[in-house]
Amino acid sequence: MRRILPLIIAVTIIFSGLTVHFWPPEDIEGKLSNQSALTNRSTIVIDGDSNFTTANGVSSGTGTSDDPYIIENWKISATISEGIKIQNTNKHFIIRNCWIQGGWPDDDTTPDRGIFLDKVTNGIITNNLLENNYRGVMGRESNSITLYNNTFNGNADGIGFYEGSRNITIRNNYFNSNSVGVELESDTDLCLIANNSIRRSLGVGIMIEFDCENNIIEYNDCLDTYREGVANDQSGEGIRLYRSSGNIIRYNNLGCRLWPFVMKDAPDPKRDVAACRAIRERVGTDMSLMPVHIDAAGNVD
Repeated sequence: MRRILPLIIAVTIIFSGLTVHFWPPEDIEGKLSNQSALTNRSTIVIDGDSNFTTANGVSSGTGTSDDPYIIENWKISATISEGIKIQNTNKHFIIRNCWIQGGWPDDDTTPDRGIFLDKVTNGIITNNLLENNYRGVMGRESNSITLYNNTFNGNADGIGFYEGSRNITIRNNYFNSNSVGVELESDTDLCLIANNSIRRSLGVGIMIEFDCENNIIEYNDCLDTYREGVANDQSGEGIRLYRSSGNIIRYNNLGCRLWPFVMKDAPDPKRDVAACRAIRERVGTDMSLMPVHIDAAGNVD
């Protein structure tokens, strides 16, 4: 008995540790680390590693992993173009404590983004406020990008990565009243979406579509998701998986009236989903296993 007792205690501690982190905390909001330090400036464009310069908003760093370029403490209006645009770079950089707002397009042909990464590797985006932009952060053909402790408020899309992006980590961010919280699209693989709080999306909390594979979506809150254009309806989709396979979706907290999870044209839907909790507010039931709606191609209830 004396030998068994320590084992029981150890197992209890291990499982207690797991349950502590099962759902994102309520106070996950990633605020600006120092709003009083902000300085107004014009938009930033960095094209190529040689353009990480002071004139382009860089305050320090040499671009190595130990000494990344730092872009920080800027308040930027993105009404004309992207607030910060970085393209064709491989050097390490961090964007932090920036407030970027107002990047809504004047017409459908010029969508503006708060931060736009195009063919970029080795970036960190943290403790920023992205507000009222067409897309808060957008990346395409980018690799090894980490976003954490950011706040996305009132954007069309909070975060979107597309066209073959790889190794994107999106964790511990707070999303409020965006049309879509997080979107991976068009062959974007090997990404982690974890421990995010996604509230009051006007359509979909997390969207994975068009040949995205080997992504992990876990421990996220997708709550109070509305159907677009219908206030207080709460019949939007917590997570949507469309024409993608080989993804792991688990331990998410989904609160919607109709479809917490929607899967379409998935080759093996039973493999892709495990143990998510759905709050069916219509009937007031807290489900231990997530109810899933899949169209005819999936054949899963």
